[in-house]
Amino acid sequence: MFFAKFLALHKKGGCFMSQELELKVRSELYKRGMKHGELAKLLGISGPYLSDILTGKRNGPKAQEHINHIKKILSI
Repeated sequence: MFFAKFLALHKKGGCFMSQELELKVRSELYKRGMKHGELAKLLGISGPYLSDILTGKRNGPKAQEHINHIKKILSI
């Protein structure tokens, strides 16, 4: 199952690292009782844009800045 998901990500042009980041972020949000939209608001971005960053659809310099900020906010 894991390998199939890994291959599917690469066929779509996705990144395994993005999936790992997304899982860490969602896990940490759950632990803190925090919602996806709350994190987006702290970052000053929209929920859909945050989702694009976490899934690897957005990966430019600005997205990387947001990733670093996410890591600081959630201590991951």
